[in-house]
Amino acid sequence: MSKNRIRELRQQNDMSAEQLARALDVPGQRLRRWDRGEVNPPSEVCRQIAERFGVTLDYVLGVADDEQRPRSGDKIPLYGKAAAGEGIVAVSEGAVDYVDRPSYLQNVEGCYALLVTGDSMEPRMFAGEMLIVHPYRPVRAGDYVVCQYRKDGAIEAVAKRYTGQDADAVHLHQHNPDNKIIVSKSDIVALHYIKAIRSI
Repeated sequence: MSKNRIRELRQQNDMSAEQLARALDVPGQRLRRWDRGEVNPPSEVCRQIAERFGVTLDYVLGVADDEQRPRSGDKIPLYGKAAAGEGIVAVSEGAVDYVDRPSYLQNVEGCYALLVTGDSMEPRMFAGEMLIVHPYRPVRAGDYVVCQYRKDGAIEAVAKRYTGQDADAVHLHQHNPDNKIIVSKSDIVALHYIKAIRSI
């Protein structure tokens, strides 16, 4: 078995083993065994690690050298200006920066990044991390999403877990504190799939 690159990836992204274990919702002792390369995580956990750090699954497993780094000079907007309210980003105020486009989205128009503000989605997402958003991938119950909605003439966004919808509203969930959030469909601008979570 090839030695995985979990430790290398988390260190490159300034993440401790404890932080990664919390983000993946696994015991710290188990993460440390993966981190030392004693054994590889299950395939679903490897996929989560690959998406979080924006690399290929084979790169995580140490069987390929291609990280799928973004092409130089190709940028996507990063939204991150905090609005009133915990974890809310003021999208309509424009991008705060432009970041490299991941190669797995190089042919996808309209993709963007969102900066995590606040701690409402810990331990899945931490303040200061960057969410890479795929605007066309359909969302399914259990997916983590960026929900854009209108409020007082402006467009705001939150990153939450999508749990479903009915005729009138979209249902979301946040982790910290545990809470259900209901957004009227008449207010929603977009509901976008979070493809990856990156440290910056």
